[in-house]
Order: sequence, then structure tokens, then C-alpha cells
Amino acid sequence: MTERRNTPGDEDRSACIIAALHRARDNRSPVTISGGGSKRHLAGRDCDYEELDVSGHRGIVDYQPGELVITARAGTPLCEITATLAEQNQILLVWNDTAADFP
Repeated sequence: MTERRNTPGDEDRSACIIAALHRARDNRSPVTISGGGSKRHLAGRDCDYEELDVSGHRGIVDYQPGELVITARAGTPLCEITATLAEQNQILLVWNDTAADFP
């Protein structure tokens, strides 16, 4: 069974993201992709890059609980994903320095 979940704030910004990446490629400009900004420190201090904010590109596109498969857009908050999984008694295993921030 495939479920598509639409929640307030869901937005497909694929066309805008693709256009920004094409501009960066054409200009030979480095890009860093940012969602919530929690990993901004990983870019380094000496990097000159354009930040591509994908936080508005959000929403769960497809969820197949029986197959343990979920597809979400890049800006979908992890709390939204974990809440959706919890409805089916499933969890998202997050293995990084922010894992303690999520139920």
C-alpha cells in the first residue's frame, strides 16, 4: 500500500533547486546545500560558496509502511518524518551528533 501524505507547508520546489544548481554550474560557483543549518559548521571557515536553502522543499512524497520505505523531500523536518513513522510503530535510525534531539 502506498500512501501519500499532504501536510500544511508541503511544497515541491524542484524546479527552483534545479535552476539554482544549473546557474551555479554555468558560473562555476561552489554551492552548499542547507536545510535547517545544523551542519553549517562542516563547510569550513575559508570556503566561499553560495548557500542553497532547501528548507522550503518539504513533504513526504511516498510512504510504504509494509516495505519500510519512506520518500521525503530534502527540507522535510525529521520530527515530521519520525511522527509519521511512529503512527505505524516504526522508527528512523539517526546516527549522528543530533540523534538525541529526536524521539
